[in-house]
Amino acid sequence: MSSVSPCWPQGRYRTAISQSSKFINGHIELKNIDLSVLTGRIEFDGLVVYSEAAPDAPLLRMQKLAVEIGWSSLFEDRIHVEDILLDRPEIDLAINAEGHLNWENLSIEHEGVPEKTSSEETSHLVVRIDGASVRDAQLQFTDAQKGVLPPITAKLGSIQIAGFDLVREAS
Repeated sequence: MSSVSPCWPQGRYRTAISQSSKFINGHIELKNIDLSVLTGRIEFDGLVVYSEAAPDAPLLRMQKLAVEIGWSSLFEDRIHVEDILLDRPEIDLAINAEGHLNWENLSIEHEGVPEKTSSEETSHLVVRIDGASVRDAQLQFTDAQKGVLPPITAKLGSIQIAGFDLVREAS
């Protein structure tokens, strides 16, 4: 890990990275986090995600992940994401010699979450995303069981997505 922006104290940076294990079976590495309170922009530089299924080979590498949030929406019942940028993401999907996928069980199942009864109220978390872009993406798939086959690689170039809403029921 290299530098951390003066806007993001070193202790909080390390805490944020160490907390990633609560969400995935694996770990996340970052070179830098830059938070601009004035613009509502947060940038994660040098993002690397490792899965527990393949701890020695990165599942995802990304030059930069940048998110701009409309701060005023944080005081409402929705989150307004003005823009998301995925800069040079490289996704390496693989099947090892034993037939296990490197993305197997990446998401952590949270136990002990009580089920809702029919009488409980549900609320909706709405996330409005104005735009998202992916720049110079690469997807690689390797199957070690096939032995002699070369890896399949797809270069996706740049993708632009405009305005959409994500709605999730929350308790």
